[in-house]
Amino acid sequence: MTDQEILRVARVRTNAKLGFYLHAAIYVVVMLVLFAINALSSSKPWSIYPLLGWGLGVAIHGIMAVGVVGSGFKDRMLQAEVARLKSEQGVQI
Repeated sequence: MTDQEILRVARVRTNAKLGFYLHAAIYVVVMLVLFAINALSSSKPWSIYPLLGWGLGVAIHGIMAVGVVGSGFKDRMLQAEVARLKSEQGVQI
């Protein structure tokens, strides 16, 4: 990999991580507001439903952004997609 390619990959990964951190921060703030509204207005704990649903989305986002799945998996998926696109255009790899 050239230095330019390494820099491009590093930027993509950094942007993915920053996107996840922003998503997680917004999630925490909104959940605190929802819990406060729930505590002040209702006896039923309805705020648990968005906590669980959105929390699952944040967790999946984190797994994909931080790379728990592994960059090797992403690289294989990328290579398969490149091969598919090239085969659609009739280009041999």
